[in-house]
Amino acid sequence: IFGALGMKICPFHVEFKIMDGRLEIIELHSRFGGDFITKLIEYSSGNKVFLEYAEFLCYGNIPCVVRAGADVTAVKFSTVSAGRITSVSPLNNDFIGTLLEHKIAVKEGDIINPATGYYDRPAYFISKFKNSNEEMVFQTAFKQFKILTSEICLHE
Repeated sequence: IFGALGMKICPFHVEFKIMDGRLEIIELHSRFGGDFITKLIEYSSGNKVFLEYAEFLCYGNIPCVVRAGADVTAVKFSTVSAGRITSVSPLNNDFIGTLLEHKIAVKEGDIINPATGYYDRPAYFISKFKNSNEEMVFQTAFKQFKILTSEICLHE
């Protein structure tokens, strides 16, 4: 599609699902992907995605990703039900040891409204793996991390 539009070198984002053996496009746009995809590329390959695209637009330098040397990176997002935060589990040292970066944006007592989109996630964790054992530590520790809520009653 982008080739037909003459868009040969540009960021693009495609979301699709497979339904009844058919590919259904959900979104197709000439933009960088969300959910920290550009950050994951930078952590994996060392490529500075936005800078390299700006250099392409300004000077015609075509970005090059050396995939053979790229590391595996992943992001995990925590979600919670609407309500008052009753507890946020501490991060164990094994989990912390796998992280490149993370943010926990809630604390006990905070009130969480029903999620409406991407920015309503209360925590994220980004990690890089050298092997499957490191990935397993990350996946297991993420499953153990919990943010619990209780329902709140709103009185008129």
